[in-house]
Amino acid sequence: MKLLEGKSSEKKQNLEKLLDFGTVMVFVDTRKSGVELPAQHKGNPQLPLNLDYAFQIPDFKVFDDRVEASLSFNRQRYFCIIPLSAIYAISSKITTEAIVYAEDLPKDISLFEAPAKKEESETPEQANLTHSPKLTLISVPENNQDKPEEKANKEDPKPPPKKGHLKLIQ
Repeated sequence: MKLLEGKSSEKKQNLEKLLDFGTVMVFVDTRKSGVELPAQHKGNPQLPLNLDYAFQIPDFKVFDDRVEASLSFNRQRYFCIIPLSAIYAISSKITTEAIVYAEDLPKDISLFEAPAKKEESETPEQANLTHSPKLTLISVPENNQDKPEEKANKEDPKPPPKKGHLKLIQ
């Protein structure tokens, strides 16, 4: 999975781009103002919702400031309004991209373990390490990289096979 940090100003474009590929999971903080969802989901800081043009939802629209769609909850349709500011992460099941919007991430949700409490004996260098890390893109090795057995074979090449000792007589 490729984890990217996104800008809130590009959220609509990112969502539409990923929707063009297929199913997108959006992570919604339902506590934000303007969120319209079934009552049983209100107050949930991390509600995952699947969106896809292939679901053929007639009223599914992505606006500049919100997403509107009649979504199914326990086999019951409910017209939902989700402000883009309430969406703090989106991920594509097809492209395996996940985009996190740090400025919209709920304060009580962390992508990382909480740092240890600052001790009085810390040096300034150690104190700087307690700040939350920034998200960075890391590359994942492809499957075609050398396996340890193949490396061993490259280092100790086998001698070429010997010629056979039989001759063809005509």
